[in-house]
Amino acid sequence: MLFIHGTSDENTPLSTTIRMEDALTKVWKSYDLLLPPAEGHSFNQGKNGR
Repeated sequence: MLFIHGTSDENTPLSTTIRMEDALTKVWKSYDLLLPPAEGHSFNQGKNGR
């Protein structure tokens, strides 16, 4: 599973992703987490732009 959560997301709090990360860790499930800096909910900054 891959989580990508922009650190400037104003729609979905980072705490939501952290809670999911904690739940997966408790049941020994693997995942990857990317936290692109200065990205919001749409990932349109810098090289991620359209």
